[in-house]
Amino acid sequence: MPTSYYNHEPVLAAMLDHFGVTVSLNNTGGGCMVYEGRLEAGLFIAIIEAEDFISPWSVRSANEAENRAHGWAIGLYLPDPQDPANRDERPIAAAIDRICHFADLPHVVKTALAAVRRASPASPVFMLTDAHGTRQADNIW
Repeated sequence: MPTSYYNHEPVLAAMLDHFGVTVSLNNTGGGCMVYEGRLEAGLFIAIIEAEDFISPWSVRSANEAENRAHGWAIGLYLPDPQDPANRDERPIAAAIDRICHFADLPHVVKTALAAVRRASPASPVFMLTDAHGTRQADNIW
């Protein structure tokens, strides 16, 4: 499926406006799409929907118009020690919000960025937001 099918400009604009980060929509294989970019601090960012990979914008916006949230999942990764141009396979920090809407993307990214301040490669930090609030979790994937 071509990336134009996803009409991803709103996400690209939100990341650039709020964080000065350029992300691109990439196929991870098998048709699974993810927004990926590199933060100023050298960390890699990966953005998917909380319950799945990226939906076409028409699907997401129609669902949100009916108050059905797709949520967001944000992974922050160190560079791969063997290949610094690519990200490591395991996130150093992550945040997932299963009940949020598109407009909440900056908040979920900020939650992940706050978590990375407490994380280390040996001890990643995962944050989960749901109907019970935001809390640290053992694993969110």
